[in-house]
Amino acid sequence: MKTKLCLEPPAVRRAQFLRACAYIMVFALAGTAGSVLPGLGTFALPPVRAEAGTEPVDLFSNGYFQALHGYYLLEGEKLHVYRALPSVLNPKTHKLELSPEDDELKPLWRGEPYYHESYILDDGEWVPKMWDSSDTRGKREFSQPPTQYLEFGACDEHDRINLPDVKFKRELGRGVKIKDIVKSDGYAAVVYSANPDMPTCLKSPYQPSDRLILASLFARHGEGWDFIRDSRGSCMPRRFCGTRALVTQVGGQSRFVLLVFSIAGEYSELDSYVLYRDKNENFLRKYRQWPESKKP
Repeated sequence: MKTKLCLEPPAVRRAQFLRACAYIMVFALAGTAGSVLPGLGTFALPPVRAEAGTEPVDLFSNGYFQALHGYYLLEGEKLHVYRALPSVLNPKTHKLELSPEDDELKPLWRGEPYYHESYILDDGEWVPKMWDSSDTRGKREFSQPPTQYLEFGACDEHDRINLPDVKFKRELGRGVKIKDIVKSDGYAAVVYSANPDMPTCLKSPYQPSDRLILASLFARHGEGWDFIRDSRGSCMPRRFCGTRALVTQVGGQSRFVLLVFSIAGEYSELDSYVLYRDKNENFLRKYRQWPESKKP
């Protein structure tokens, strides 16, 4: 049974609530337990283990979900995304009013303030796809604000979370702050905020303490760790909120999916990464299954 662990008071607006909630992030998912880091109030997820011999060797983006005043909810391998409808200026009243951005859905709108989209992991990919598909927005419908969701709270508002793991910091470079480490049978996905001097997409971030939030993959080597690939992540400065790790099946083998939650201005953001042996592994296997007439 899903449980909402931080309730939003009806009289408190969304923006006020994000500042008021005391802890950084709560995962509302049955059977999930985390340990609170002293003095930080964030959840450290337990390591997730795969079957022996199926360890991946690279980290690839398999989804990016940005949501205006957004909420997220996980049900196993199913992801729910709630996005606020945009506000546009009414030329008659000269006031900002909610307006659906989908012409095909406008006839169904009854004043609901949110979109609800659902995605499910299928062979290591979130479907419906966010790109390379005619259905780019997921299974979308209008919705009231959700009553169950993953709570962001104020997130890491001042870039304070900094796990004291020197062996990873030596590889990642000067000025980084490690936010979370998800380990699995000789591999570690390290999520961190970059050096504030690193160039970003914005000349000025939403908040002075906003940073690039990146993820890197390491492999165990003796008593140390080897850096495997360049870091993955958006060039938008933002605030770290938390992580979630899943195990999914790809071609009968276990594959890890790392979810990284953050906030950039008024937008909630979710970066999803899947760990593969090779970036072409999934594509090549599907390609062999296509009818000859559909192969390029």
